[in-house]
Amino acid sequence: MLEQHLHLRDMKLAAASTRGDLECTVFADSFDFAMQGVLFFMAFTVLVISWRLEKPRRSVLVFTFDASKQGAGFGVCHLCNMFFSILFKTPNISQCVWYFVNITLDCTVRVWIAYRLLLLVKKQIVSRNGRIVGTEYDFGYYGHPPQLSHWKVQIYIWITIVTTSRLIMAVIIRLFITPIGAIGGILLAPLESYSQTHGHQLELVVVMVVLPFLLNITQLLVQDSFLKHSEE
Repeated sequence: MLEQHLHLRDMKLAAASTRGDLECTVFADSFDFAMQGVLFFMAFTVLVISWRLEKPRRSVLVFTFDASKQGAGFGVCHLCNMFFSILFKTPNISQCVWYFVNITLDCTVRVWIAYRLLLLVKKQIVSRNGRIVGTEYDFGYYGHPPQLSHWKVQIYIWITIVTTSRLIMAVIIRLFITPIGAIGGILLAPLESYSQTHGHQLELVVVMVVLPFLLNITQLLVQDSFLKHSEE
């Protein structure tokens, strides 16, 4: 079943290449990089709006510290995505499908892995009496007044967690690249079928703009919920 599906995809890709149709690209030129920046800016704007509406609201400095951890994590994931997109490139999976699979798993499964790793780290730094060893390890808490030293410790831990979770995801994708690619192709089959007769513009908009925007918003809001300070 999977081999038949991939064979059909190969034929479609070859036909599209012959026609000279547009294809999804993620890191091919300056426009691709600009698009990534615009998408993150739009998603980050939603995060700012969420902060403005929260009650009680974090101070500007505390929110900046929290948001900077998200920005650093996004940068790490972006670099990893570039590297693994090149490393796992295969003619059996189109760039559109690969980007769809990559960003979907990155904004869902990887976020869950990062959350579990963060809980594991917190468990390791809690002393026997149940209190955190050092306030700088209490995520989202930076002291009164907020101290840069606390932020440095937390952003270092978060970058380490994000990198580790991304590497775990890379291993999972590499081990199951054929079924994962096939599932991605099946999910995007209606769009790709439409693209065969009407061009790839709609597919590009959905895969490169709409889905990343929605997924990045979800990712940022979910991560913000466990990266900010909790009294519990």
